Amino acid sequence: MISVQPTNREIETGTALNLSVTAVSDLPITYHWKFNNIDIPNATSPALTIADTQPSDAGPYTIAVSH
Repeated sequence: MISVQPTNREIETGTALNLSVTAVSDLPITYHWKFNNIDIPNATSPALTIADTQPSDAGPYTIAVSH
């Protein structure tokens, strides 16, 4: 069960984007972040950081949480 979801936000180009999700389960949880519905390679933790955002980073980010 997801107890805290990522929220929409606007940031300035060149600043960091930090997204996170909190999920609770008795079973092991897996995470996978997507950008524009495309998997982000190696983005498999409950947090996602893009340190130096660029205009090309603008768009929808989602996370799939499963067990």
